[in-house]
Amino acid sequence: MRAVDAYAVYRPMLDLMGKSEGTDKGRGYNEALGYGAYTGGDVDLISMTLDQIEALQSKMLANRKNKLKSSAVGRYQIIRTTLPRCGSNSGSLDARSSTRTCRIVWPAICSASGPSTSGSPAGFRSIP
Repeated sequence: MRAVDAYAVYRPMLDLMGKSEGTDKGRGYNEALGYGAYTGGDVDLISMTLDQIEALQSKMLANRKNKLKSSAVGRYQIIRTTLPRCGSNSGSLDARSSTRTCRIVWPAICSASGPSTSGSPAGFRSIP
């Protein structure tokens, strides 16, 4: 039996984001800003919890070489200020210290992080 893609409606946008962010040519879901330049090298994001990722993002922001002052991670380059919203709006993601950010969770994080959309694609219509 073939698995149903719960994010099929978002898939074209998610794929576009992965391509335009440059993460699809790198490590995809495990990519960090600057291809690991501010994390001390490659990281295995899909085996980390949301709390661990937030700690990693804090470390990235504290890195003096990070002139961009960004904490973007993952295929969709989610930043630290967006991540807490994701945990509170995404049902199963509420278990921040135990939920692993596997390939199934990243689309949930991304779809929940849209500008005031609570995961609704209709909210993106308000973006200029």
